[in-house]
Amino acid sequence: MSVLVITKDEAFAYTLLDISEGNSYEDMRIVLKDYEEREEYEVCAGIHLAIEVSSFMALTLLVKEQEEIKIELTFDEL
Repeated sequence: MSVLVITKDEAFAYTLLDISEGNSYEDMRIVLKDYEEREEYEVCAGIHLAIEVSSFMALTLLVKEQEEIKIELTFDEL
């Protein structure tokens, strides 16, 4: 019987792919918890890193978009 071994880098890539395909961060945290319970810490490291990097990049993009929105208010004299 062969055992599938997933490296940290592979777990990172798979997790980013899952997130890009619409899986939520909460779903990924559930997967992370499952691997933690199985004590597969290298996989955990990859999943955790992907969640952190992806959420940071999403937040960075959101901030950048907000900075690009310029609201000009003009008040006419009454």
